[in-house]
Amino acid sequence: MYVPAEAVYYEIVNDPDLFDYASRKRILPVSPTTFYAYMKAILMSFEGQKVEKRAKEILASLGSIEKDYEKINDNLATLSRHLNNAYNQMNNVNVSFNLLGQKLTNTRQLGEGEE
Repeated sequence: MYVPAEAVYYEIVNDPDLFDYASRKRILPVSPTTFYAYMKAILMSFEGQKVEKRAKEILASLGSIEKDYEKINDNLATLSRHLNNAYNQMNNVNVSFNLLGQKLTNTRQLGEGEE
C-alpha cells in the first residue's frame, strides 16, 4: 500500500499493532522513499529467477557435453588400441618379409655357386 506522506508512513511503521494487522492482511505499506527500494528488490528477485533458470539450463547442457566427452574418450581409446595393434602387426609383417627376402637371396646365391 502506497502511503504518499512520509509522516503517515512512519506512524504506521512505528505502531506495532497497525503494522502487524497490515502484515496479517498481506499489506506492505511503503512511502515515497521506500517504494523505489521495494520495487528494485522485486525486480532483482525476478532477475535472480531468470539467472537461476538459465544456470540450470547451462548445467544441463554441460552434463550432456560431459556424456559426449566420455563417449568420444572411449572411442579414442579403442581407436588408439587398434592403431597400436595395426602398427605392431605391420612391424611384424615387415620383419617376416625381410627375413623371407634374405632367405630367397641366400637360396639364389646357393644356386649360383654350383654352376
